[in-house]
Amino acid sequence: MATCGRDRTHRRALARTRGREYGRRRAARRVRSGSYAPHPGWRNRVPAGRVVLRDQAAALNRVDELVDAEDWRVDKRTAWTAMLRRLVFSADWETGLVCGLTRAQLTATAGVGLRTVTSMLAWARHVGLLVEIEAGASAAFLGTEVNRAPSYVLTVPADFAPSRPVDTSCDLPASSDDSQPLDD
Repeated sequence: MATCGRDRTHRRALARTRGREYGRRRAARRVRSGSYAPHPGWRNRVPAGRVVLRDQAAALNRVDELVDAEDWRVDKRTAWTAMLRRLVFSADWETGLVCGLTRAQLTATAGVGLRTVTSMLAWARHVGLLVEIEAGASAAFLGTEVNRAPSYVLTVPADFAPSRPVDTSCDLPASSDDSQPLDD
């Protein structure tokens, strides 16, 4: 009887190892292809009750709301807002995915250290703004020439109603009505 249980455990462990190897080879193929396509089942990684933001103006408003709700020093507010805006500007608005953006790029955007970027990403996940769809992976792990950057989506609760209206008309804001356009 004991042998049967050990055999079953061994088969399960072997299946997990094969699955990991298959996933690693598939990820390496995606990295070698030069595209930043995330795992094909990425939508299943968005938690229930969350909706992926697919509108840049709404995403920027949500970032501003979340940052305004925090009692941060001016330098932290400025740096973290810059990094969050870079995440928003790096999104593909057809899918809502942020792919190919590295921590080094976020570091350069705000002029901060990697630990600050890591803290900002952790905070964004904690407040529900950011969901990591696929973790980054080193080139050594994948067996490729380059690393794979993490993939993210910006999310809001399914029942989210923005406190600021989003203008999608592309008209100038009312505050600019008195401005005179430049003539040719």
